Amino acid sequence: MATNDIFYGKTKIFVIKSLEVLEEIKGREGIPKISIEEGSDGGIGTTSRFIQKPDFSYFIFKNWEKIKELPEYGECKKYMYENKTINKHLDKLVRTVKSAARIDVDSCLQRLILRIILESGNLRFNEKIFEEYFEKLRDFFTNDKLQFCAFAPLEGFTTDVDEIRLDTNLRIFKIPTHKLEDLLKNSTYMPIPHFEMLLLRFGIERIYETDKIIGERIKNPSDTPSQETGRIFDEVISALRLFKPGTVGYNFIRTEALDWNPIGGGSIHSGIFTYPYFGEYHLEKNEVPDFKKFFKEFNKNKPTFLDIPLRYFNYAHIRERPEDKLIDYMIAFESLFIKGEVELSYRLSLRVAAFLGENRDEKGRVFNLMREAYNLRSKIVHGSSYSKNIEINEAKLSFRELVSRVEELLRRSIKKSIETGQRPNQILENSPESIFV
Repeated sequence: MATNDIFYGKTKIFVIKSLEVLEEIKGREGIPKISIEEGSDGGIGTTSRFIQKPDFSYFIFKNWEKIKELPEYGECKKYMYENKTINKHLDKLVRTVKSAARIDVDSCLQRLILRIILESGNLRFNEKIFEEYFEKLRDFFTNDKLQFCAFAPLEGFTTDVDEIRLDTNLRIFKIPTHKLEDLLKNSTYMPIPHFEMLLLRFGIERIYETDKIIGERIKNPSDTPSQETGRIFDEVISALRLFKPGTVGYNFIRTEALDWNPIGGGSIHSGIFTYPYFGEYHLEKNEVPDFKKFFKEFNKNKPTFLDIPLRYFNYAHIRERPEDKLIDYMIAFESLFIKGEVELSYRLSLRVAAFLGENRDEKGRVFNLMREAYNLRSKIVHGSSYSKNIEINEAKLSFRELVSRVEELLRRSIKKSIETGQRPNQILENSPESIFV
């Protein structure tokens, strides 16, 4: 279109002249430096170092008044105000339901020049890079949607592949070095300790679009993209924890604007508390296809009656003390198997045994384990003393080992409920075991 060609031409000559001004100032005064933290030996390991890099952002800001003296700046600014599509954004708040930014000519052009310089690494005009970022600038003004990338570093997680694609816009991926270095650079504002940042290897990423809103304010939106992203990321974590034992979680979500977008870039969302995820969760390469299949089934078929059992299953994963874990696991079992009956210990143990046991011997072992676990839970919540060494099913277990076995029984119960889509009691009522439960 002719109007677009005019915008392209005026912006291009402005950028060329601006870079010439900055190059001339660089020759006289140099470019200020900034300390950037990066991983040792070019990667991220258990140590990091600080290096000096040009602070192009401050350099542009410091010399912007000189750039504004260029006649090309005036021509570009004049056109932007005359163009109706661009003008409706200028000197107004452009927002999503979550965040907003004031859009003006100077911030647009400064951002464009900075992006071009950072991409090229110098002050020389590069036509290919200019065209790439000019198109992003124009798309911002012409599109009705804004695109974002939400990213949460996974703590404790490793795998043998670089990417696990869970949906079109959702993946687990190996965090590239430049992204880790950016996290380190901003570690002061992160909700986890610096030394833990050095151990991060993988993350969850979601790409999404949201409406671009000019001027008006949305009051009390029922849902926001960050809330939706949090739910989706929680689903991924739940699926990983259900798929196999291990320690995995995340403490914050960082949202960045994609393309040319001044709204909400680099924002961080985290809960009130942060949790230490001591331990590890390794997904083998040959387990990836099965996990993807399980996540799809979990995401699509998870019945609502599992909401409370899953909530307490996940609560247990952020507890440090095994006693607290056991209490959460037993609450989850009660929610899944019991409906206000008395004789909870006996009925619960019998139902879990009937639901999971494949034969008489296994049913007996499950029953004994659940009965002992419930008795220990009662002693803990009532402040009674209890032994940390338990003899059960002709084996001696530490308290922590017993809790791990209870966790596995709960994991199996939830997974079987997802597979069947029915409450355990519904299945047991129609089975030969119903006479006992």
